[in-house]
Amino acid sequence: MPARYLFAVSYMDGEYLGKIFEGKEAFDEVAKGSSSIEYKVFPTHKQAAAYLEEKRCDDKPFTESLSNNIHTAKEQPKCLEEASDGTAGLTAMQQKAFELLMSGENVFITGSGGTGKSYLVKSFIHRCIDDRKKIIVCAPTGIAAVNVGGYTIHRVFRLKPEKDLLDEKVRINSNPTVGNCDVIVIDEISMCRIDLFEYVIRTILKEEEKNKKKIQVVLCGDFFQLPPVVTGRDLSRLISRYGEENSRGYCFKSDYWDALGLRYVILDEVVRQNDPGFALVLDRLRHGDTLCIDHINNGCAKEEIKDAVNLYGRNRDVDTINIEKLDELNTREYLFRGDIQGNVPKELPTPVDLVLKKGCRVMLLTNSSSYQNGSLGTVKSINRLSSSVNVKLDAGGTVSVGQYTWEFYEL
Repeated sequence: MPARYLFAVSYMDGEYLGKIFEGKEAFDEVAKGSSSIEYKVFPTHKQAAAYLEEKRCDDKPFTESLSNNIHTAKEQPKCLEEASDGTAGLTAMQQKAFELLMSGENVFITGSGGTGKSYLVKSFIHRCIDDRKKIIVCAPTGIAAVNVGGYTIHRVFRLKPEKDLLDEKVRINSNPTVGNCDVIVIDEISMCRIDLFEYVIRTILKEEEKNKKKIQVVLCGDFFQLPPVVTGRDLSRLISRYGEENSRGYCFKSDYWDALGLRYVILDEVVRQNDPGFALVLDRLRHGDTLCIDHINNGCAKEEIKDAVNLYGRNRDVDTINIEKLDELNTREYLFRGDIQGNVPKELPTPVDLVLKKGCRVMLLTNSSSYQNGSLGTVKSINRLSSSVNVKLDAGGTVSVGQYTWEFYEL
C-alpha cells in the first residue's frame, strides 16, 4: 500500500483515539500492541479528519459492539435491514426457536433451504443489540460472513491461513475479544471443518474459564448443503486424527460438539416457496432421494428458455458464459471499478471490475426497499455521471442501483 495512504484510527482497545497515521508502517507500529482497533484508510487528510469527527460524535466504543461495530438498533448493517427487530413476522416454529435463543442456552439451528434460518438468526442478532449484549457474528468464508454482517472465523479467532490446526499440540491463544463477548453466532456451520471447529470451541471454553462467565454459542446451518473443504494434502492427516469415518471433516462428529450441550432447532416450514409440491421435491433432493429426479425432468422445458439462469460447478465456466452473452450485445460497454481501502478478505461479494452493457442480464446482490438480494433484471440504461444503473426487474418495476459499500472491520 503506498505511503501516501492515511490510516484514520477512531477507537483502540475500546477508547476513542482520533489520530491519523501516514503510511502502513506507522499504523502497524501503533496497532501491534492493540487487542481491538477500528480504523479506515483514506487518500486525503480532509476525508480522514471528517471520518474521525463523525466517529467522535458517535462516541461508541468498539468493544461494546462486536457485531460489525453495531452500537444501537438504528445503526444496523445493511444486510440485516430485511430482518425484523424482534419477533414480528416469525412463524410459530421460529417464535419458539427465538424464545430458546433468548434463554441463553447453546443452540443449533438447522433446516432445509427456505425455512427461514437466516431470518431467525438476524432477528436474534437485532434483539441482542437492543439488549446491549456484546455479540460476535462470524462464518467460515468471507462471503458468508458479509451476508450476516459479521467476520470470518479466522479473523475473530486470530488464525492465519497457514496455521496447522491438525497438529494435536496446536496452542490455544488467549483471545480477549472472545472473552469479552456474551454471544457468538457461527453461520454456515456445515462448512466449518472439525479441526477449525475444535480450535474455536476450545478458545471459547478457555475464555469462559478464565473470565468465569458463560458465552452463549449459536450455530446455524444445514449439513445437507455445503460440506467442509478437505484438500488432498489434508485428507490423510484428517483420517489419522479423526478416523476413516470422518474423512469429510464434519464438525458434528467432534467431542466438542457434544460438550456444548446444544439444544436442537429443526425448522421444517418452507417460507420461501409458495408451491408446496416443488418444496417437497427440493426437500427430497436435499436427502438424496433420486425418485424425485423423474418429477424434475418431466417438468423441464422441451426447448431452451430465453434468459434462463444457468448453473455451473466452476466459476471459470460461469465467467466464460457471461462474457459470451455480454459480447453478443451490440451496445456500449461500461467499466465500473471498485474502490478498495484497507485490508479486505480475498473473497469479495462482487468482482472489483464490473463490465455492463445496456440489455445485459443482472442479479442484484444487496437489499433495499424496492429490491432484494437475488433479484433478477435487465439493464435499461447506464448513467456514468451518477455511477448508477437503471434495472428493469423481472418481478416488475424499474429501479436505480447506485454504488454500494461493503465494510469489513478489524477485531
